[in-house]
Amino acid sequence: MGGLIDSVREHWNLAAVAVGVLVVAVLVNLVKRGRRTLGRTVILFVLTLAVEALRFAALAAGSNEWAARLHVAAHLIEALVTVNLIALVLFDLALPAVAIAVPAILTDIAVGAGYLAATVAVMSAAGVNATSVLGASAVASAILALSLQSTLGNVIGGVALQIDGSFAEGDWLQLENGRQGKVKRIHWRHTVLETRDWGTLIVPNAVLLQGQILVLGKRTGQPRGIHRYWVYFNVDFRFPPSRVIEAVDEAL
Repeated sequence: MGGLIDSVREHWNLAAVAVGVLVVAVLVNLVKRGRRTLGRTVILFVLTLAVEALRFAALAAGSNEWAARLHVAAHLIEALVTVNLIALVLFDLALPAVAIAVPAILTDIAVGAGYLAATVAVMSAAGVNATSVLGASAVASAILALSLQSTLGNVIGGVALQIDGSFAEGDWLQLENGRQGKVKRIHWRHTVLETRDWGTLIVPNAVLLQGQILVLGKRTGQPRGIHRYWVYFNVDFRFPPSRVIEAVDEAL
């Protein structure tokens, strides 16, 4: 009887997740936000169904050991789908509806923390020692940190730039080398700038964090987008300043 109740509860949980994916998909298509995260969520949900199908096939073949492993895998992927659904509702639907913008990197960190918590919970429920898993992960993380110092520097720089809020997407920046560009996207490793000559400039976040960056058209308490440009031109000394000023006024 207890096994039957557990089976019914398990299928109801999967059905609830399916309904959640469907409802969130409709809302995302209405507001036109979070489609990339929705795509990953749908892929994970399809993977959950595939693992469940393999589990039933293993049970039919009499392989209870593999069926148990696939059962844990299905629960883990289902938990990740649930984390994605919560993130979609919170960061792409609820907070933008009340005009609260959360940096993309902070959203990724929150989702990553949710993934970690869900993994520990599922593994603990399956009888796996979560402490040993976390210990092995810590050792692997330390080795990666030593071998990927430059990459981690860019990642830390991206997090610092998002939290600090010195500039945001849509701002115009001037780098130390004089290049200018509009901030299109701040990624984990680099920031994408679109230049005035229809080019795309990829700048490592560590460079932006360590260098002096001029944010164009931005001043505290003043309207954004106002910026003075110097336009240099040559004038022969035979022409008086009054005539030069008159010609420039007429041209402007």
